[in-house]
Amino acid sequence: MITRDATRNESWAVFGQFSWRPDILSRKLEIVPGIRYTRDTREVRVVDNGSVSYALGASSYTQVSNPVLQSGNGQLEGSKTTPGLSVLYHFDDQMMGYGKIARGYRTGGFNMADSNLARALTGFAPETLTSKELGFKGQFLESRLRTNLAYFVMDYKDQQMQLSVPSSTGGYSAIIANAGNSQIKGFELDAVYAVTKNLRLGLSWTRLDLTYKKVVAPGTSTNVASRFRRTLPKNNYTVNVDYRFPDLGLPGKLEGHLDYTHMDAQSGSTTDGITQGGVFAGYTTTGFAELDLTPAYSVWNGRLALNGISAGPNGLGDVSVGLWAKNLTDKKYLSYVMAGSPFGGITGAALGVWAPRRTVGVDVIYRF
Repeated sequence: MITRDATRNESWAVFGQFSWRPDILSRKLEIVPGIRYTRDTREVRVVDNGSVSYALGASSYTQVSNPVLQSGNGQLEGSKTTPGLSVLYHFDDQMMGYGKIARGYRTGGFNMADSNLARALTGFAPETLTSKELGFKGQFLESRLRTNLAYFVMDYKDQQMQLSVPSSTGGYSAIIANAGNSQIKGFELDAVYAVTKNLRLGLSWTRLDLTYKKVVAPGTSTNVASRFRRTLPKNNYTVNVDYRFPDLGLPGKLEGHLDYTHMDAQSGSTTDGITQGGVFAGYTTTGFAELDLTPAYSVWNGRLALNGISAGPNGLGDVSVGLWAKNLTDKKYLSYVMAGSPFGGITGAALGVWAPRRTVGVDVIYRF
């Protein structure tokens, strides 16, 4: 069993950007370049205690640890320069369109869950992300309608992925490696509409699509991206209603909130079921993906609050008293599911976590 004896992580970065409006197009065009430099150092000392065995006696439970077999030090150093560029066009003071491209960076590290000491000390390298986005922001109908739209594409390179590979003692071991290139395409919409002075409607919607372009397991050269069935929630949206009641002679303002949230199905575990020889024995790629899927769910939430109750010395503070409820309809649904025993061999079972049933509470907030 590998244990971590000591670690040291150090990271520093410098970032800068500026905004420039050239004397063209009535100065409606704005160009915002930026750049970031990051440097990271990671050090670790690990000890391999060998295997740990457990014995259940007739009347006692004992644990026996083998002596230390080997130990070592690992170090990773690296730096990355990640530029970005945004181009904005201000149609007027109510509408703006933009395009943006940026490079992101996530540092490498060490996986102490790896059963192979040499591989644990080698660690994994940084991954990079190139993000491209087109968007529009606007206000309409005398500012009663506000909209934000965005379409984005994110390309991961040298992606840090958790994979499962055969272990020396049988079964599978979880490792982290720079094994993949993938792409996420998405769309975001946020809209708020003031129907009346007291009634407001809102919508927030995100759509995601994931494609693995390349996945090469350590020690192999074959692209096995087709084996991966990681599912992101294709649609995730929330519709909400906010209403401020007319003056009812109460000490504060009575306001109500109601929202409906929907989440599409998504993969649950942190591994994609990939091995050097294929998926887990007895399971097709599709079969494993279905076993590892959290079903779609929808839920209602609400809140009724009395806000702005004058309190404190000379009325300098105010109190809000709110009655809230989550999962209003008391729906029974799974919030998380993952394939059972993924590293000891699939058992044909899935592990799931039930979401809380209807939850009701009261909060009191004092502002001063």
